[in-house]
Amino acid sequence: MREQTGITPAMTDYITRAFAETKLAIYQKYLSEEEYAYVRTHYFDRMQEWPALIARLQSALNDGIAPDSAHARQVAADWLVLFRSYAGDNPATQMKIRQAMEQEPTLSEGTWLTPPLLEYLREAVANLMRDR
Repeated sequence: MREQTGITPAMTDYITRAFAETKLAIYQKYLSEEEYAYVRTHYFDRMQEWPALIARLQSALNDGIAPDSAHARQVAADWLVLFRSYAGDNPATQMKIRQAMEQEPTLSEGTWLTPPLLEYLREAVANLMRDR
């Protein structure tokens, strides 16, 4: 990519982190100091895994795979693992982050998380939780 665009890996990392900082500033309004410290510490740990996971979710939706299918439930399970990697295991903290996502459209800007994709994810997660 560098040969084609002139963009170095360091530049990409800088832009990605700057983009994430805008999201973290919004989450900070919803979280306690302790919750925010945890999220901030872990937010970047697995950040590079999100695009591929979002692509898998979008492919499932585009391919008409039902949200109650084994495939959709697996993608939902992978989503929850990645979400918990930065949100932690406290259900109250997770709910605050979900609330921020619902109330702050800026959080999904530039992420490919469209309303139909988020609804598909919600349905897949609900089906996954029913199975547990």
